[in-house]
Amino acid sequence: RFRATGKEPEHVAMGYMKRWLLGQRLRHPEAVRLFGFDVEVAKDEQKRGFRGYEAWANVPDRVRPSRGVGIRQVPGGLYAVLRVPEALVDPYARIPSSWQHLWKWVKTSREYRLTDGLCIEEEIATAGSLHLDLFMPVTRAARAQPRRRPLPR
Repeated sequence: RFRATGKEPEHVAMGYMKRWLLGQRLRHPEAVRLFGFDVEVAKDEQKRGFRGYEAWANVPDRVRPSRGVGIRQVPGGLYAVLRVPEALVDPYARIPSSWQHLWKWVKTSREYRLTDGLCIEEEIATAGSLHLDLFMPVTRAARAQPRRRPLPR
């Protein structure tokens, strides 16, 4: 994991992580998945228009922390997922509106509800395109107990 702060921290954090992966000889599209999420920054950084972003990559157990990149084991879970195709085409409109759409879907779902956990983004690179998968942690909603019918007499 690597955390960056600035005007465009996503680019800084993901770029650093990708260069680190290359240095570790780990950058292989089928083997490495890249994730990220917004993180809070100090009030003085907020006043300067800075935001924070943390990038993650899945790596084999043999990999050790180095050059500012930490290793963290992340528990799995159940997520609602929404793909944002061509995420970099008007990203400041498309990505937030996609998060809002996913939030609305979870909020109105009868089967799922939001649970504790991180909302994360996964970069999906294809030939010349970048898509994002948005992950929102959910749990199955408690189902209403069926009404018992009285036994016939």
